[in-house]
Amino acid sequence: MALADINYSVQYKEVFLRTPPNDDWNEITLNTGGVPSTLQDVKAQQRSGGFVYKQIPNRFIYWRSIHNVFEMVEESLDLRLVGNQLRYKFTDSPVLNGISITELPHQIVVLVPTVSSLHRLTFPHPNNQNFGSTSTYSIFHGASVSDAMDPSSYYVLSSTPCSIAHAASCVAGNEEAIFALALTNTSVLLVRKDPEGSVSTSLLTHESVMPRFLAGITDALMRKEYNDNVSATMVFHTIQKHLYLFSLSCHGVLNVWCCHTGASLSSINLPKKTGVPLSASNKHMMMKGFSGKKVAIYCYLHGSCLTAVSPTLSNGSVEFEILSNSPTPQNLDMIHMAMGEYDDVWCCWLATGDEAALITRISWAEPDTWITVALSRPPTSVKPAKFVSQDPASLFLDKIFTSGFFTVEDLRKSLNSYEASTAVKQKSDIRSFICGMVESEIHSEIGEHSVDDHVFLRVAERCWSRIYSCCSQHIITGSLTLSLAWLGNGNLVLIQDSGFSLATRCDFLERFWLRNASSRTFPHVVYGRLLEIVRDVDLGAAPDRVLLGLHLGQPLQSHLVDAAKLVPPSALITEKCCLVSQEDFGRYFAELIKELSFPEDCILEGQDWKAFCGQSGLAAITQLFREFVTIRLNVCVHLLIVMTLTGLDYHLTYKDALLDLCTSYYVLHWMCVTNVNIDTPVVQSFINAQQSLIMQNTLEDSVMALVNAVWPRDDNDALVNHLFSIRQYLLIQDLSRIMQHHSWGMVLAESYLATGEYSKAYNVCMNEEGSPISHYLRVIRLFEVHSRPDFAITVAKKALDVCTDISPTDLVLSLSSSKMKSESG
Repeated sequence: MALADINYSVQYKEVFLRTPPNDDWNEITLNTGGVPSTLQDVKAQQRSGGFVYKQIPNRFIYWRSIHNVFEMVEESLDLRLVGNQLRYKFTDSPVLNGISITELPHQIVVLVPTVSSLHRLTFPHPNNQNFGSTSTYSIFHGASVSDAMDPSSYYVLSSTPCSIAHAASCVAGNEEAIFALALTNTSVLLVRKDPEGSVSTSLLTHESVMPRFLAGITDALMRKEYNDNVSATMVFHTIQKHLYLFSLSCHGVLNVWCCHTGASLSSINLPKKTGVPLSASNKHMMMKGFSGKKVAIYCYLHGSCLTAVSPTLSNGSVEFEILSNSPTPQNLDMIHMAMGEYDDVWCCWLATGDEAALITRISWAEPDTWITVALSRPPTSVKPAKFVSQDPASLFLDKIFTSGFFTVEDLRKSLNSYEASTAVKQKSDIRSFICGMVESEIHSEIGEHSVDDHVFLRVAERCWSRIYSCCSQHIITGSLTLSLAWLGNGNLVLIQDSGFSLATRCDFLERFWLRNASSRTFPHVVYGRLLEIVRDVDLGAAPDRVLLGLHLGQPLQSHLVDAAKLVPPSALITEKCCLVSQEDFGRYFAELIKELSFPEDCILEGQDWKAFCGQSGLAAITQLFREFVTIRLNVCVHLLIVMTLTGLDYHLTYKDALLDLCTSYYVLHWMCVTNVNIDTPVVQSFINAQQSLIMQNTLEDSVMALVNAVWPRDDNDALVNHLFSIRQYLLIQDLSRIMQHHSWGMVLAESYLATGEYSKAYNVCMNEEGSPISHYLRVIRLFEVHSRPDFAITVAKKALDVCTDISPTDLVLSLSSSKMKSESG
């Protein structure tokens, strides 16, 4: 298969996790007394990896190493883990690759090779801990120097005959820690360390079928370095209960040794076997996994191909079967790969100079289609609104604090790096601080000179743009993906320079609307053709005009007429719609309206165990909700404009439904872009308060349960009641501007009373025609509580005028009593 035949299909998306950076590390410095003379041969290279627990959902460990620092973080989407960040510093001893994490029944074993020492770090298995609450201790909590420096936990290397190229490690079936150190003279130093601390070493070479012990190394071993056979990567694999070491040389030769006997069993020249050209490289990679029902060793030959090799033991030798071979792009470097479901291989690629990785899934069932992940990054520039006039300060501040990408701590860190002299204090008002920085920059450019307004605005926009670019670049740089780990349930962990994010499947509506999916590719999606037509039409500024109408809370019909006038003539909407029959269009609309409508079937019962209640889990649900709502709002807006332009009768029956959906989705969108404080959007506040009622066992079900919980409908006041419970009275008033409030009029009135706007509270209460006498009694008592007897008397008079002839005598007497009580007060 040629590279030109590879089709890239975006079917996954990155879920950006807006969580504040955590600088609370348990730092341990280790000095094992190893020989530091090998430091000159080791380059500082950042590496990372991940480990996912087998039986504990949504819980994993990711690690990073650079030079002599090794960091581990234990994460759970379901729980808050206390003491989950652990950092080791190895004095004068850079960390090698070949780090491994193994799950044993009662402990987690982490093997860390360095250039002068080998470490076996053990931690308690989380299965032995109590999960009865929403938080618990991490397995790293309480880790100490004494644990790591126990003689049974490390081994100091004697001086090696030549430098170490790289390493590999694993825990054998007898719980013995095994390290393989590839030397630049093509031999491999094998070190075994049992749980009690006993160590044995042997040397694996290509010349001998028997091990050569380290103590017996002669000068002859050092006379020549066989660069053609220097190992580029190694991996351990068990066959028939025996452990074997597989090594891939820089020239693409796969060698295998028996770790028990030290015998060099066999080798295979992969470039010759597969017929692909290859240049020698130390960037080859290997991974153990599956291909169908067979165990496979995946060999990435840099700039050439990804080959799956199945090793089998036959008559004391290892035979190789090439299961599959896929060409890979020459302009990309693979920096990590991980097994997914079945025989899917997830790969992380990086092109020289790129700030973002390309993440692909290769499935041997569809080798010519590579599934990719759409990455989520903050935009590097800010576009002004087309119909709302905003000064540069308001424009950029709104983008910073409502975009869903920046936390206050992220902003502090980015601004501290903006200028060496800048120091943002922990408790400072970050919004005011940013404004002060920009004002200082504007003053430094303009000085005391008098300038025209348009000149001042240009300078202000330039200064604000520099600050915003600094903040967005901080997020982009920290979001570089370094490695991957398959979490299960369709989710992938992207381990990044500054933390991690998730990748999950796009739903079909998103694939069509944002990822340019084709109805030919997904013919079973009935509404796909309709979305293609609407998606590919250039509507110009028309959608912004409709969004302005939604923002103002005005009837949309007049705004739709005005928006239709803004569509460029080149759109040719009518011509494109005529390519589809009326019957088909009616069918498409019916299915799409069904997809967009209120998710009644997602009223889910509560679960005993609540998933996604950890900080990162809550952040994932918040972000997925935002994306779900934003896409559907845009689809509704575009469909309404197309309907207005075509004016065809056969789909007008769906217009009213779309108008209602548009308003409902705008309310949910408002929750995402409106904050209860500088760092918390309304939706996040709601989730935090209601997580025990919302969270389900999957991300998708949890998002749908959240949509159901806040969907605007007559019998659902959950959002308003939440805002009232946290005293967000101004937000309640703002919400009443964009949605009907007849079902929660009294809550709105109380919000006005709380902010001292008594006349507005009175108007809200009196606008409810046909209210029972009990309503007026409640309003009177409300004004009495807020010490406004004048309004209470007015309400009582109004109630007597309205209700005397139709209400029971006792209620009228009760109302009269309330009126007299107010007058006497």
